[in-house]
Parts: sequence; structure tokens; C-alpha cells
Amino acid sequence: MFFIVLLLVGGGVLLYIILAQSENNTAVPLKVNDQAIRQIDRLVRVFLRDQDMINAVILRSGTYRLIPETSVNVIFVADTTLQKISIQIWTPDEASEAILTITTPYQEDPVIGSISKEPKAIEITDDMYGVWKLDLYNPGAQETDINIMIIGFHRWDRNYNVRLYVDTERSNSDETILTLNLEDTIKYSGYNVSATLRLPNMSIIPITFQDDGVIHDLAAGDGDYTCAISGAFMIQKGEYSVNVRIDNDKGEMRRIEQRNIRIGGHQYQKISENITREFYIFITRH
Repeated sequence: MFFIVLLLVGGGVLLYIILAQSENNTAVPLKVNDQAIRQIDRLVRVFLRDQDMINAVILRSGTYRLIPETSVNVIFVADTTLQKISIQIWTPDEASEAILTITTPYQEDPVIGSISKEPKAIEITDDMYGVWKLDLYNPGAQETDINIMIIGFHRWDRNYNVRLYVDTERSNSDETILTLNLEDTIKYSGYNVSATLRLPNMSIIPITFQDDGVIHDLAAGDGDYTCAISGAFMIQKGEYSVNVRIDNDKGEMRRIEQRNIRIGGHQYQKISENITREFYIFITRH
């Protein structure tokens, strides 16, 4: 039997993914130390318990391993539903020499600073909309892990709320069915979804969410994305995390049931701006 813990904050939930960025911005899993992962875990749980953060969402987060004399790019988008961004960054490594460079959407002179064991919080309220790039560089001779959590605070009149949950009615011992959607007062469809399942032994496997009306997905283009996780991946006892990232990099996101383009029985209004949201749920098997 499964005991399921679903952690939500104002429709936004927090994700950490262990990633690096390749030249084409494709996420590549990396192995990092347990201490770095558990630091993110603790911060996540504190964040989710904090009622003052009810209007906050995670734009990007993760633990990144930097080998000597290499850099990693972390990219996120500040969309027009946000009124403030907080970038929090730190390292669990005492001897880290890592350097952070921030490039703003307006191509101003980049902000450069060192990364220390004490978390730094950089808050931004002006000239914030668009694509941001954080460059993490390790000039030292030793590998180092860097933790990042980028929080966006919604304007009170607008938001993109995210829901991710286990469909307990359709889940069984053979497979676990997850449902994901993005909404404010009305749902959205057409956005990109990338997801992973982290097993209790810390290994990570990719999983797929679909909104195509095929097999486990109940209806195509309705804004409910579905994923079926085989029971073969969930035979270990312990805590699993489902980690999901959504974006509108391709510009295909649509708000459903507006007076505009009619597709397959639904009406859609295209959303031109890009967004990023990251979130997760925990599933514990006893």
C-alpha cells in the first residue's frame, strides 16, 4: 500500500531536479551528494509550511554539481503575473570557490559574486520580466555542489496555479496515475512538460505526461496531463519524489474556453509570453 503526501502552495509546488545544462539547454541528470539533496529537502519543507508564502511559486531550483573549471547555465523566466523574484543560492562545501554571474533580460552589465555556505538572497522588483540566466562557474581544483531556489511572488490579480496529484481512484499496485494541470480561473493546455521520478536509492528516471486522450489520459486538449508510473519502478520501500517542470518555450500554450481558435471541441486563446514553473510531490511506500 502507498501513503501519499501531496504538498501544495497556492497552486505552486516546489521542485528540485539534479541537472546540468547542455549547449541546447537540454537537462542532463547528474549524481550529487546526499548532503546537498537533503539541504534542498529541508528548505522545501520549510517553504511549504510557511503560510506567508501562500502566493509564491518556484520558478527554478536544484542541486548542481560543478567539476573543476566548468560552468553550468541555469535559465528561468519572469512572467507578467509576478511582482517580485527572490534568488537564493548557497553551497554545502566549505572550500568552494564557485562564482555566480547573473545576466538580466535587458542585457545590462552582469552581476558577479562569490557563492558561500551561507545562503544569499537576491530580491528583484524592477525590470524583471523576461529570460534570466545564472552562470555557475567553478574555477577551483575540486568538485563542488551548488544549491539554488528561485521564488516568484504573484501579483494578487494574476497567477498561474499548478496542481499535481495522484489519482487514487485509478491507481493500483500495477501503476500509479498522476494528473497535472495549470490554471487560473480557467485551465491551460499546450505547454511543455518535463518530469522525473526520483527513487528511494536516489536514482532518477524520466517520466512522461500527456494531454492526448490516449490510454490513461481521459480527453485530448482538456488541460489535464496524465502520467502512468509502472509498479515495476516503485517496488522499493521509502520516499519517492515526482519532479515536474513546465514552460512555454515553444509558444504553444493556450487558455481553454476563450472566444478564439476552436480545436477539437474546445476553444483556445494562445498565450504568447513564456513562463517557467517547477514543483513536486512526495510518495512514500511502506
